Amino acid sequence: MLDTALDLVDLRFADELVFEPGSDAAALKQALLVRRAALGVSSPVLEVSPASAPVHLTHGPSRLGIGLGVYSSGTFFLQYDFRPALHDLGDPPAGYPETFHLEFLPARVRFDLGDDNRLGLERFSLVNVWSLNPVTRFEHDASWHFSAGATTLRDAGCRACTVATAETGGGGAVSLAHDGLVLYVTGDTALFAGPGLRGWADMPVWLGVGPGAGVRFRPCDTLVALATGRWLWLPWQGPRSTWEAEGHVRWQVAFRLAIDLSVRVQPASTEVLLSTFLYD
Repeated sequence: MLDTALDLVDLRFADELVFEPGSDAAALKQALLVRRAALGVSSPVLEVSPASAPVHLTHGPSRLGIGLGVYSSGTFFLQYDFRPALHDLGDPPAGYPETFHLEFLPARVRFDLGDDNRLGLERFSLVNVWSLNPVTRFEHDASWHFSAGATTLRDAGCRACTVATAETGGGGAVSLAHDGLVLYVTGDTALFAGPGLRGWADMPVWLGVGPGAGVRFRPCDTLVALATGRWLWLPWQGPRSTWEAEGHVRWQVAFRLAIDLSVRVQPASTEVLLSTFLYD
């Protein structure tokens, strides 16, 4: 206990110990050293085990994906994914912090196999960041997220509109089973802009606020399940609210290969998608 107390003093009062020899922190450390020396017992050798998942065994930062999906209407579609960097919460976790999510320029292009054979941008982000910081006895940092780019909306206000978007939010997270189960809640703000939207004074802009939540479950090193959802209130706009729920199960079948099964539900659409991801 005294060894731990000395380490804690070194951590919290590093500046005072070096630059202020007569400070209260220096006196506290000296008192702890005197008590420790009085025990006359050597400290055990500190043994640090090697990392269970070394960084050199992590998946590559770039990811290429192709998938086949179907809408609730019965129409099939092909989806192509590309991400130059780096990692999301559903990717194989080996070598990354469990709650780490940072993507640059991820893009999804979708080709509908219906009568019109529509090709369009499904989602694109300049940056997509999630910082989940589980609250513990010693850590009380808030969780937060931010993204900016474009997305396709499917709800009563716009059934297939590709719009620019900027989203942010903050809240709290808890972790169980050594980050094997992580739950979070956030308060979100989202701004959408594009043709087809009807906001204040009939401007093509939506501004929404509301709650979001998610669960990440990792039963083993090669399998991750992720479920997220949010509801946004659109005051004095049309419609008055919108929402979205999405779930993924991703299985790493090889070092550079993963299979992902996802379900996404929006007010005007439900879709199921099976994708293959290649990491490099």
